[in-house]
Amino acid sequence: MVVGRRNPAVATVTFGSFPRSGNFFLVETFRKNASSVGINWVGHNAHLLTKHKDSFTIIRSPLECIPSWIVYKKDVRIDRAEKVLDWYCQYYQKCFDNNIKIFTFNYLINDPIGLISRFCDVQIHNTNFNYFYNETKDKSNYESILKEMHIATNFNKATELFKRICAHVG
Repeated sequence: MVVGRRNPAVATVTFGSFPRSGNFFLVETFRKNASSVGINWVGHNAHLLTKHKDSFTIIRSPLECIPSWIVYKKDVRIDRAEKVLDWYCQYYQKCFDNNIKIFTFNYLINDPIGLISRFCDVQIHNTNFNYFYNETKDKSNYESILKEMHIATNFNKATELFKRICAHVG
């Protein structure tokens, strides 16, 4: 799905990301600062990223995005931490193995204009990104989800994958 302003797109960027990893923030950053760029958001599907030559993704620590996703989806499955950790590992391993450009969530929120300028020529506007830092977080089940994650068999795999990928992307 290509989203953007009414202006005809001069260029199109393709990205997708694991849930709760800044997808909405990135789309809004493009819309506000590079409105002539079409955004082909492929959702949370790493396979679709591999179908586009210049696609990219954002990686966020599993300790941040997975509890957020579980709370957001109101997931009550007994093995929810294990299932979402497995999805996380599959998603990022596929991106890594297929040389998809990967940027950290911290890069996105600390220098969103710098990140999007890697893909297109943008003019910097006086944009206040502070609203993102006030993200509402439902921490009602956060501690119990973290406990579930720590005993899940994929926990070490997910955290090591995050560290390994982040070492490559800086």
